[in-house]
Parts: sequence; C-alpha cells; structure tokens
Amino acid sequence: MAAAMMQRTYCVLRSFRSPGKALLFRSKTKSARKKAQTIESPKDFVYFLHNHVVPLHSFEEAIEKLKVYSIEENKEPEQTVTMCMKCQGLNKEIPSFRGTLMLPKPFGVTKKVLVFAEGDEAMAAKDAGAEIVGGEELFSQVENSELEFDHCLASLDMADKIKHLQKVLREKMPHTRRGSVTDDLATAIQTFKHTRVYKTDKYGYVNTAIGMLDFSLEDLHRNADVVIDAVQNHRKTNKGEFIRKISVTSTRGPGFRLYHEELVPSLKLRAKS
Repeated sequence: MAAAMMQRTYCVLRSFRSPGKALLFRSKTKSARKKAQTIESPKDFVYFLHNHVVPLHSFEEAIEKLKVYSIEENKEPEQTVTMCMKCQGLNKEIPSFRGTLMLPKPFGVTKKVLVFAEGDEAMAAKDAGAEIVGGEELFSQVENSELEFDHCLASLDMADKIKHLQKVLREKMPHTRRGSVTDDLATAIQTFKHTRVYKTDKYGYVNTAIGMLDFSLEDLHRNADVVIDAVQNHRKTNKGEFIRKISVTSTRGPGFRLYHEELVPSLKLRAKS
C-alpha cells in the first residue's frame, strides 16, 4: 500500500510573474518528466496607469475616430462632442473661474432669457425674442422663484433698481462686466440665448460641449478654438502652462487625448518660433 503511494505521481504547476508559459510536469518518475509539456498560462492585462503611455491624437484624428466608432457600434448619430481641459496655475494652484461664450456654430436648446427693462427698451427686448420682459412688477416673482429662466439681462437704467436681487439671482445677476447690463439689449439677447456656460470643478477641469458629432470638422474646430481662447483668458500669469491637458469624447464614445500644443494659442506660437 505504502509502495503504491510512493510510486504515485503528482502534477506540479510552476508559474511565473510575467505573462508567459507555465511548465506542467510529473516530478516522481523519469518517464513522466520526459513527457513534460508546456501550457499557456492566463494573460494578465492589469497594469499601472503611470507605467502606461497615453497615446496622443490630433484634433482631426480624434473626431474621425469618434465618428467611426459611432458607425461601427451602431450608435445614434446625434451625439454631443465634449472637450475636457485640465487647468493649473503656478505652484500647482487649482484655478476657479466661470464664464459664458457664444460659439460660431450654435447648437442645443435655446436658452430662456429674462430682461429687466421698461418703456421703449422693453418693447425692443420683446421684439428681440426675450421670453420674460418687465420692470419692478417682476421683482416679487423673482424673489419667490416663480419664474424659470436661464439668463437675466437688464437695461442701464434698471441696474441700480435690481441690486437687492443679488442674493436671489446669484450667478445670474446682471453685470456690465459680463455684458448682461447693456444699452444694446437686442444684441445681448441673441448672444445669451445661444451662449454656453463653462466653469472649473474643484480639481481644475473644464468640461464643455463644443458641438454635435454630425457637425463638419471645420465647425467643431472653430468651436473648440473659441472655447480654448475663452479658458486661456483666465490665465493670471504668462509663466508656465495654464491648460495642461485636453481631450475630447462623445456621448457614447471613448475619450481621446489631444496634442494640446496644436490648440492652445500660446503654445502654437512657441512651436512656430
């Protein structure tokens, strides 16, 4: 019985750290060792990101791949293209800012505009397409949050009268610096109805849509340039890079990292010199 157990052969699986092959052999008999054979071991596709070089693409390559991915995966064509920018100041300072801009190729839902104006300016605002127009009679409705709107504008003579609404309107409060307090309400209304808001999150990232996937490459590129210029204007110093990374993605597509040197104005000038 004991002898029979001693002659029993055992299978030992010898594995290695790196992906490759493992050796299967019988360790007790010479004939078994001669019959040793190699078998494939499972591949390990787990890796650390800091050891992986992220491929970079030109803007044209990235948009083309997003369109191809949409066709191959049979996704809906009406997808939004979003640009993500990583911003960072000197000494790893994370900037905090927000702003509005108007894209050369507008898209999406038209914004609802409220205008504080009276007399002829109120009539001009209505003719320009403002959804809500009025003077002091709107104050109580605004204070009670009875009105829904995306942007708020005001004529110059109404600027002082609406100061008490600052706590209610908050970021929607009209201001001359933002162009929302003006004597040219007709132009401002058209601008804000098609304007887009951008802002940083707590990590310094700016995510904003730049168009639809079925837009032409030229339209998407022009919209992207306007967004990058607007973000770059928040740079407080000329030292170092402000926009560190740029990537694009679509609603149901993957993300592609871009050569941001080809898009950021200050870096484009440096590359040419």
